[in-house]
Amino acid sequence: MGTAVDAYLTGIFPRSEEFIAATRGFDRRRVTKREVDEALQRDVEGLVRLQLEAGLDCLSDGLLNWQDAFRPLVEAWGGLSLGGLKRWFDNNTFFRQPVISTSLEPGPISREYLQVDSLPAGNPRKAIFPGPYTFSDLVEDHHYSQPTEVIPSVARCLAYVCREMKALGYTHIQFSEPSLAVNPPSDDLLEVVRQAYEIVRGADGLQLSLHLFFSPTEPLLPDLLDFPVDAIGLDLYEEDLSGLKDVDFDKVLGCGCIDGRNSLLETPEEIVDLASRVLDALSPTGLILCPNTGLEFLPRSVAVEKVRSLGQARTRLEEVG
Repeated sequence: MGTAVDAYLTGIFPRSEEFIAATRGFDRRRVTKREVDEALQRDVEGLVRLQLEAGLDCLSDGLLNWQDAFRPLVEAWGGLSLGGLKRWFDNNTFFRQPVISTSLEPGPISREYLQVDSLPAGNPRKAIFPGPYTFSDLVEDHHYSQPTEVIPSVARCLAYVCREMKALGYTHIQFSEPSLAVNPPSDDLLEVVRQAYEIVRGADGLQLSLHLFFSPTEPLLPDLLDFPVDAIGLDLYEEDLSGLKDVDFDKVLGCGCIDGRNSLLETPEEIVDLASRVLDALSPTGLILCPNTGLEFLPRSVAVEKVRSLGQARTRLEEVG
């Protein structure tokens, strides 16, 4: 095969029943903050062990205490507040819509949301944030006049986040961009998004990936390959590989080969078969086996088994190579 194969997670990981019960008990003033923190710590430690045992390369803390993908940024940045509940695309989950009232100003993310001390220092570590287009697409804007102003402002704040993550020892940053696939921008606006990634790219020394999901990327993908990122992740449960066979995929491919929205377990053999077909169709410079999206839509026990299958598939692909 000859292509380097890695594996990592791509989003929020489901919480244990113990941690869920602790957070609900805290809301009802029946559980102390210390008990919640201890339950979170056990969940994070269990997830780190799972990733290590599965042979995943770049470790995530699972974003286990994130209420949604935007909340830590809303709390950190000036000019933002929390709005009403909105459905997260076509899933049965919701997020508090960020509301822009004044110019966006970057600020440090609360360490409460970053379980840095639980990630082994000797392993690459990964942070995951919404990308500038998805953020601007889903925000309620009461300050800027148009997306061409919102997107660069978000990018400057995300560049600050990248520098902050680098200082904390993170090596990889994933920007999740479902809106690019579901609600693709015009050609002119896509160029604004590309320039936004130039701004974000300013934090040297980090591996940046852009992950799309919930919808096919054709015909947008050729333009996305010009973005200044190291890897692009695709939702292979949405893509038609036959429509991408002529794409010159000159980056590392995030192979979304585990379905985060279906409890049916993929076997390692099925994952290997899908990854092999992707390699034949696209010939990327490298391959990352990963879920197509976060696994928060699944029961934790199912998510655990899917990660184990992912690790087994990665081992088999390496043996073939």
